[in-house]
Formats: sequence, structure tokens, C-alpha cells
Amino acid sequence: MKKAIFLSAILVLAIGVGSLYRAYGTAETIVMVVTDKDRHTDAGDCRHIIWTQTPDGPEVFENTDTWLWLKANSDAVQGGITTMTTCRVKVYGWRIPFLSMHRNVISATCDESYTEGE
Repeated sequence: MKKAIFLSAILVLAIGVGSLYRAYGTAETIVMVVTDKDRHTDAGDCRHIIWTQTPDGPEVFENTDTWLWLKANSDAVQGGITTMTTCRVKVYGWRIPFLSMHRNVISATCDESYTEGE
């Protein structure tokens, strides 16, 4: 019984540390050109999708609320993103294709004047 409780506690701790690392350890700010954006609704959940061209090639991002970043304004962030505009965005996470997982946008500022390396 004690072994099961110990293993359960280790598993919960590992999941917690992994979630924190995914949210904060992978965060970065990038400059990208937004080529398109859309909204997908799955079983009541709303996900904003952003198609971009980054310095590393095309990438699709997700824009959803996240409690780890205390972000509850994904609609406002999506509204501030303009297609065919260069945006500086803060993102976190990983792209895992077989899980349909994309990096999540935390914040975005779009402006024609942004250039790579700023």
C-alpha cells in the first residue's frame, strides 16, 4: 500500500514538473508572418488556429486560454492578429503531430515594421 502511494505521488510530481517545464521552459518570442487564421470548435471547446511563415518555415500555432500563464484572453489576442502582417509572438510548447498538438500563443503584437533580429 505504501509503495502504491509513493509511486502515485512520484507520478503526480512528474506530471506537475513536466507541465511547468512545457509552459515555462519552452517559452520563446518569435517573429512570424501570419498567412491565415481560423476558429475551430470541438465539443464546446474553442481553439483559435494561426497559420504562419516563420524563419524556420511554415508553422501552425494554437491560441487557447491557459491557466499556467493565467491567460484568459485568447479571443482578444486572436482579434489583434492580422493576416499578411508580421507579428512578434510569445509562444510555448511543442509541436507533436500525432497528438495534433501545436505550440500555444501567449501574446502577440502585429506591426508591419517588425524585422527578424529585433
